Amino acid sequence: MSYPNKKLGDLFQISSGGTPSRKNIEYYENGTIPWVKTGDLHNKWLVAASENISEAGLSNSSAKLYSEGTVLLAMYGATIGACSILNIDAATNQACAAFTPTEEVEPEYLYYVFKANKQNFVRAGAGGAQPNISGKFLKSFEIPLPPLFIQKQIAAVLEKADKLRQQSQQMEQELNSLAQSVFLDMFGDPKSNPKRWQKKPLKNILEKLVGGKSLAAPEQHTDVSEYRVLKISAVTSGQYNPLESKALPADYIPPKEHFVQVNDLLISRANTTELVGATTMVFDTPENLLLPDKLWKFQWKESEPLSQIFMWKLLSSKAMRHRLSEISSGSGGSMKNISKSKLLELEVIFPDYEKQMEYENFYLRLRDQMLLNKEYISQAEGQFKSLMQRAFKGELDLKDVA
Repeated sequence: MSYPNKKLGDLFQISSGGTPSRKNIEYYENGTIPWVKTGDLHNKWLVAASENISEAGLSNSSAKLYSEGTVLLAMYGATIGACSILNIDAATNQACAAFTPTEEVEPEYLYYVFKANKQNFVRAGAGGAQPNISGKFLKSFEIPLPPLFIQKQIAAVLEKADKLRQQSQQMEQELNSLAQSVFLDMFGDPKSNPKRWQKKPLKNILEKLVGGKSLAAPEQHTDVSEYRVLKISAVTSGQYNPLESKALPADYIPPKEHFVQVNDLLISRANTTELVGATTMVFDTPENLLLPDKLWKFQWKESEPLSQIFMWKLLSSKAMRHRLSEISSGSGGSMKNISKSKLLELEVIFPDYEKQMEYENFYLRLRDQMLLNKEYISQAEGQFKSLMQRAFKGELDLKDVA
């Protein structure tokens, strides 16, 4: 069965909040009213805001206080389409559209409708310097509206599927945390070095750092090479992402050493303060990918046996990432750069090879579990999206739903 569509503007008085003047400290100091921004819209239920405002801030601005059960939707910027349900009374800024409770719509049902339509919101907001969807767009946006009792049944089904998806994602976080905690347990903090491992500058164990070129074919150009060059974003997450690459000119013939290969350890020599020095291990890669000039790969001396996985986790540790940021140059918000000479002088702990390999063997076993969990995540995501599509088309069998 299909459900009738209704415009959001016919169901809700859609509104948004505002921002008290930052010039008046009394509007924020000792504030007790949660003030929600789009960056707070991470989870289904919003139980706290990242910032509070005072009664004076609320009274002397366009910020509004919304009741528990209000559904919030991000209208601006990178978070466009993010949504949450207030589990508290809270005010919002102007980037959050608010849908206050109504007898016609179950808040949890509306939340999942918004989740299902996130890409539609993103597409609608594209095109400007600052992506945004307008109040006018939201008022005319249509949603399927079954009877209230069916809305509740649909929300219950989707919540179960959503929890399975979240459990898989939580497991991924726990496995990554385990890799970090075991590293610290075995080797201690790399900065304070409580286990008194010997230290060596990278130049003592490195044969050389290999970089590539950042040539690129013109956009929309059809005559391109079979080879592609990585973007910096291929390593910024700490996990190698070969999809982050761009086309090369058709006549470019790359040097052999510029090719990215399995077991390479890559580091970003240039990026923002937070991302410069990002390091990742290549476990699998297409054969046609090349290094750009802003990524280096490590080539180690054969006389100093080591574990690449140990070096990856060492350079990815919080202490070493901070140190890599410290040795980078660049002012203000500009791109930071790590010079080859400074990186070569960087001192690192260097435990016995056997100890390094003990950690590598542990990590490889753990990685098998990570890969299996990624399959679970993919399946759970697919099931959740399929259920949402079927639910709003009236294709779910809801007779057994309590």
